[in-house]
Amino acid sequence: MYVSLTENWLSASPDGIMNEDTILEVKCPFPIANKWNCLDELIANTKYDVEKNSEGIYVLKKKGSRAYFMQIQLIMFCTGLHKAKIFIWRSPDDNILIDIAFDEDYIQQLVRRLRTFYSNKMLNRIVDEIDNDRLVLSRIFRNFMK
Repeated sequence: MYVSLTENWLSASPDGIMNEDTILEVKCPFPIANKWNCLDELIANTKYDVEKNSEGIYVLKKKGSRAYFMQIQLIMFCTGLHKAKIFIWRSPDDNILIDIAFDEDYIQQLVRRLRTFYSNKMLNRIVDEIDNDRLVLSRIFRNFMK
């Protein structure tokens, strides 16, 4: 798990890191993939998070229904790495590898929204849960926080 150096309330855990500078995220789109003969059909016929751009290259949709783009951008932000690949696997002969670049504008807007939610909603709820003995912190965690 990687905790952001600038936003210590935010963390992420990549599926892997390649060559020390590239995030690897792996997705196996089951059971939805079983309805199609191949990933190309799945992508062409559903609202999956992947599409082909005008050059015929697979890309992630920024607003995909499964939020893969957001997930990978947050992983890059938390790790400090600015390159990523998503490997979509259906079978040994039917898979796709997509390069994803870090999107600074996107992540700054997202982190700003998440920070507001965390500060205004989550922290209040956590404090309330602790005050009312509904959230019990382990002895190890309490000692760690001293």
